[in-house]
Formats: sequence, structure tokens, C-alpha cells
Amino acid sequence: MIARTPTRPIVFALAFTLAGLVCVPLQAATYYVKSTGSDGASGLSVAAAWRTITRVNQQTFQPGDQILFEGGSTFSGKIYFPPGSGGTEFSPVVLGSYTPGSGAVLADGAPTAERATIDGGAGGAFYAWRAAGMVIANLNFHGSGAASNTSDGLNFYNDLSGNVKLAKLDLRHLEVTGFGKTGIAIGGYNGSSGYRNVRISHVSAHHNLNAGIQLYGANFTPATPNYANEDVQVTYCRAHNNDGDPTLTRNTGNGIVLGSVQDGLIEHCIAFENGINNKPSEGPVGLWAYDADNVIIQFCESYNNRTGSSADGDGFDLDQNTSNCILQYNYSHGNDGAGYLAYAGPGLFNRNNTIRYNISENDCRKLGYGAIMVGGRVDGIDVYGNTVYLASSTQTNDPAAVRLANLGGNPKNVRVRNNVFFTEKTGNNLRLVRVDLPRSDHFFQGNLYHAINGYRVTWGSTTYTSQTAWLAAVTDQERSGATIVAVNADPLLADPGNGGTLGDTSLLATLTAYRIGANSPARDAGIDLVELGISPGSRDYFGGPSRAGPAFDIGAHEYLGGFWAWAFAAGLPADGTGDGAYLAKPAGDGIENLIKFALGLDPLTPGFSGRLAAGLWTDEQAPLSPEYLSLTVTLPEPEGNGVAVGTVTSGDLAGWPAEGVEVLRVSHGNGTQTITWRDTVPLGNQTRRFLRLKASTP
Repeated sequence: MIARTPTRPIVFALAFTLAGLVCVPLQAATYYVKSTGSDGASGLSVAAAWRTITRVNQQTFQPGDQILFEGGSTFSGKIYFPPGSGGTEFSPVVLGSYTPGSGAVLADGAPTAERATIDGGAGGAFYAWRAAGMVIANLNFHGSGAASNTSDGLNFYNDLSGNVKLAKLDLRHLEVTGFGKTGIAIGGYNGSSGYRNVRISHVSAHHNLNAGIQLYGANFTPATPNYANEDVQVTYCRAHNNDGDPTLTRNTGNGIVLGSVQDGLIEHCIAFENGINNKPSEGPVGLWAYDADNVIIQFCESYNNRTGSSADGDGFDLDQNTSNCILQYNYSHGNDGAGYLAYAGPGLFNRNNTIRYNISENDCRKLGYGAIMVGGRVDGIDVYGNTVYLASSTQTNDPAAVRLANLGGNPKNVRVRNNVFFTEKTGNNLRLVRVDLPRSDHFFQGNLYHAINGYRVTWGSTTYTSQTAWLAAVTDQERSGATIVAVNADPLLADPGNGGTLGDTSLLATLTAYRIGANSPARDAGIDLVELGISPGSRDYFGGPSRAGPAFDIGAHEYLGGFWAWAFAAGLPADGTGDGAYLAKPAGDGIENLIKFALGLDPLTPGFSGRLAAGLWTDEQAPLSPEYLSLTVTLPEPEGNGVAVGTVTSGDLAGWPAEGVEVLRVSHGNGTQTITWRDTVPLGNQTRRFLRLKASTP
């Protein structure tokens, strides 16, 4: 047992100074534990290290203390912090590993073999009851195996009365494996008591039974929402081969779960091969949230997650009682169920959530779900800017690229816009769209549909085999006013179906299989989301702008080339509207950026830097002939990088006729071309003639 007083003792010393009486607090201590130590020693140096976890559990630790275990060694037992122990939010107790011999704290990111291992055997390896203020870093926590172990690996439990949130849990660079419940479990079960300021990073949680990492709280009350945990971040973690308990009647076999969380983040995490032994008709999922508000899941990969039942096995999920949550910039592939799910059952809610700028490749391998699926009591969700590729699986299921499912309730206020839905049927049936029970507040607008070997849209009880037939019969979808805004064409993705496994979230932007080309019909074909009151965020899946050009592209990739790439690289607005990239004048010179781009200039460079030369031209062979106004322009090769450049003429600045200018000469060299235009109207006795340079996008 750890016996500690709730406050640190203070030592009073009399100092012969003008200050008089001075208070000097005890200094935080560092305790060492090594395999050849002695529990009778002080523990205050490597030479006087303790030997066992039993001795650790007998010590009273103060805020700021460190407990360091010998790197490379294994220590058996469960570390226990009883109620009231631990540190504070700003002076936590630290547990970690040290380098044998030197006693130096093991650096973050050190190889697993260099860390100390806490072996819980058939039980848990760490338990903090009503205690927080802790940093746990660079340790391994091992159990005897999911089949024989009976506990969580690391368990933080707060059942204090009064809705108390204990502050600061920082868990990083850990391996947690072989436990018969959850690898890391954090939560409360008394009103909304739980934890805040939780950081979990660089954790590998694998081969546990119920889940890799899970936060939870007491039973949720939809009428008066209560959240046990707040300000939670899970980053750069991996959760895999957490198979699930076939004996339980609730879902198990999850990767990372944020339950009862307000203000949460899952970022740069990977979940795969979870859930294969889950038997109930609910769960499991790779990365998901439930009973949660304002949770973002982004820059993650979730793949090959399984289910042992007829439910779920999804990549990502915003589930029951979630609100104001976002799934964005993620890659899902090869999952048994949906790639991206939003769901709530009877008596629950799911509202004001968003699924945007994600990629799904060959999800729904086992079940007749949608790669993007919205089901149950959902009220208000925006699904836009996603790219889905779905080929036939070996299962006899009948999935869809997108499905609105009447499961325990029919979703309403579902808005599906600017997505690419691409199916490729090589055997079993596939659908582009399945809407179980259509409603007037189901909105499909500006999506691109492409089906190889079988166009199928199921709208209620009718299946349509062509887009023409669907939109002729269903007259309130894919329209802006009376205009049909759906696109039925090959999106010209770079290599659909061959995204593969990345295994490293720093590589998400290299998923070039789902980029569109310059000639894609998805370019500039989307609905204007801003006009609809949607704030689409600043970026697409690949890190480019969410809009580049006169209109939104369809799908997860906003094509960025030519002028738009130049503008974006220069930090200019890339939408070309209002005071956007066309008109922004960062050099303060009043020159539109399209002309600067055509001339090969930096937008921050004032003026034209010698790229333009105006003058008078006289025929060299007839020097007494009339003079003409001329303009010489130096451009990059090829001309304007896709921007058309030319001149027009005027005598009064009021009218600019299209004719009246001719090209005199073109010369090439050093990657540039120099063009001279001449006005065809001689100056003669005229007092004014003007030439104007024009640049325009194709």
C-alpha cells in the first residue's frame, strides 16, 4: 500500500537575514528499482535501488517524485496508487525507465527492448484508484495473454462523489499487451466523475481481449448530457489484434474508444485486425467515439478490422449520443463493416456531426453496410468531400458506397454532397447508393457516380440501373433548382483500388491512388458549400486547399495545379473569389497576380522586374513607314504555365476591340520565351494609343 498524507510536509528554518523566517519545501525525490536491488535500501540511487514492486507500493510519494525502473529488466506485480495519492496537475509523479549503469532517464522513443517491463502475470500491471497527477513513460506493461489474464493492463478509476474530475494523466511511449480486458482503461462511474487533461501518445496496445485503449463513464443521460472525461488527446498510437471476448453480450474487440468524453481528439493513430471474436450484434470498431461531444478523429488509418457477428467491424464510428464531432482526413480500407459510420439506436441521439475529406477503399468486406453509412436516430449530419472506391468482395453481401439505413430509426437531415462514389462489380452485387426509407430531408447534391459493370441506386423499394432513370423518377435529389448537379463519369483517379496499407500516418498524403488528374470531370464540378452555410475547413485530404479555383472539386482531392498551386505555395487565398488569389496584392503594387504568374514572377516581388517593355516599332526595311505602339513580354516556357496571355488595343481606354494587334516575333532561350506584339493602327497624328496585357485561365 502507498500511505501518503494529502499535503507535502514543510520544513521551517530560521535564517539570519532581513527576510526573517523562511519556508523551505522538501525536494522531490527520484527512486530507483532494479532487478538486483534490495527492498531494505533507500531507493534513492542506482546503488541503493529497491528490488520489487511490493516495495514501491509501500512508499509515500510526493508531487514531483520520480520512480524509475531498470531498463531491460522485468518486474512482476501490479503498481498501485490508492485514493488521494499521486501528484498534481503541475507537479506530477513520474514513472519511467532508466539506463542501467548511468541511471539516466530513458529518452522518449527508445526501443521497446531498452525499457523496463512491468509484468502483471494473470492480473493487472497498474491500478490508480481516485488518483491522478501522473506521467507514465517509456515502460512496457505485459500480461500473461488475453486467454489467461483477467484484468486491464493500466486501469485509472474515479468513483468519487460530487462529479469530480481528477487532472493530468500523461501516458506515452508504452507497450501494453496480453491483458484479458482492456490495455488502458480510464474512466469513472459516479455521476460525471472522471478525468481531465488526459494525454496518451505513442502507445502500442495490442493482443488484449476487450480493447486497446478505452475511456468511459457512468450511464449517459441524453436529456441532461453528462461527460466523465474532458480534454482528452490520443495521438500516434497503434491498436491491433484486440480480438474481443466471445462470451460477453456487449461489444468487445475495439481499437481505440473515446467514451463519455467532451473535447477529445484521436489523431495520427492506426487500428487494424481488431474484433474478430466479437459475437454480440454490436461493435466492434477500430477508432470511434460514443457518449461524446466535440471529438475530432483525423489523420488516422483504420483497416482490416473484423467482427465475429453480423454487426460492425467498422473502421471509424461516431456512435450513440455523439454531437458536434468530426471524422476528417482519414484512410479506411478492408474492414468487415463500414469504413465510416454514424449511428444511434432507439432512445439515443446522434446530431450535428460531420464526415469529410476521407478515403475509403474496399470496406464492407463482410456485411451489407455502406462504405459510408448513416443509420438509426441520426438528426443532422454533413457528409462531403469524401472518396469511396468499392469493389466486389468474396462474401455474398450486397454493400453500397453510401447507405442511409433504417436501423432502429431512420436518419433525418442527412446532407451528402461533393463525394466520389466509385463501384467496380466483378462478382457479387454492389450499389452506389442505398437509402432504405427516403425522406424529404435527405439531400444528395453534387456527387460523382461511377460504376463499372453495373450502375445500381436503391431508393426505397426501387432499384435504378441508370442515373437517368433514377433522377427522372426521384426529382428532389441531385439538383440545384431545376438543374441536375450529379456527375456520371469516370473520375479519373490515379489508381483506384490500389491504395494498399500505409502503416504510417505520416504517409497519408502519399495515397496518390485517389488523386484526380487535370482532366478529371470532378474538377470544379462540386456544389458551393459556403453558399449552403457550411464551413469546409481550410484543406482537403492531401493538405491542399479545400477549394482551389472557381468551384469546389468533387471528392477528397482538390486538384492543385498551375496558377492555383502557385497561389497556394505563396500563401495566398486559393479560391480566386472576392479578395482572393487573383486580386491579393501582397507586394502592394496593384498588379493582379494572374499576370504575375503568367510572367513567372513571385507575388511578393513589386512590379514586373523587367519582364515588360513598351516602345515604338518601325519596319526595319522601311524606316520612313509609320510608327506603331509595341509591347514586348518575357514569359516562362510554356506560355504562362497554362494561362493564356495576349494583348488588346484601344485609342481611348473605353473600348478594347479584340482585333487590331499582331505578333511580330517570338524568341526562345533559357527556359523563357519573348513575344513582341504590335498595334496595327499607326500612330500618325493620333495623340494617344494603348496596349493592354491580358492573362486568363483556360
